[in-house]
Amino acid sequence: MSKAREIVNMQLSLARRVPEAAREYAGVKIGCLGKYAPGEVPFAMVRLSYDGPRRLVAHGTLHVDGHAVNADAGAETFIEVVDLLQDRLKAQLVKMHG
Repeated sequence: MSKAREIVNMQLSLARRVPEAAREYAGVKIGCLGKYAPGEVPFAMVRLSYDGPRRLVAHGTLHVDGHAVNADAGAETFIEVVDLLQDRLKAQLVKMHG
């Protein structure tokens, strides 16, 4: 976790009814994960949607040195689901870093 790496390009997609504030929150939380990557992160994708009337789900993919790092999470609020997604992606990046 030496030098800070920036995620150059991030695509955030929201399903209907997911608040627009979720886009900004996810951008900040997932955007800071580059510093844990063992290499460049030229692209990241985050998708927030609903699985039922009240349960949010999130899927994230980070492209790190040609490898896809994927994680999924589910929770009742967009803050919880994004935080869980961030934790799961970070754990994989730290494991990759050795």
